[in-house]
Amino acid sequence: VALSIIVMIATIAAPQVLRYVGKAKTETARAQISSISTAIELYALDHGAPPQQTDGLRALVENVRGSQNWRGPYLKRADAVLDPWGRPFLY
Repeated sequence: VALSIIVMIATIAAPQVLRYVGKAKTETARAQISSISTAIELYALDHGAPPQQTDGLRALVENVRGSQNWRGPYLKRADAVLDPWGRPFLY
C-alpha cells in the first residue's frame, strides 16, 4: 500500500518537477545570451567591430588573433559559450 502511494505521488509530482527544470534551463539560457551580448559589445568597443564569424564566441574568452587591443577575457568562464543543455551557442 505504501509503495503504491509513493508511486502515485511520484506520478503526479514528476511532470511538475520536469516542467520546472525545463523552465529553469530556458531562463538560464536567456541570461547567458544577455551576458554574451554584453561581452560582444565590450569586444566591439576594444576592436572597433564585433568578433569575426570565423573566430566565433571563442574570441570572447581567448585572444585568437593575437590582437594588441584584446582586453579580455570578456566572459569569465570558457564554458559560458555553452547553453544549459551542453551545446555551443552559435554566432
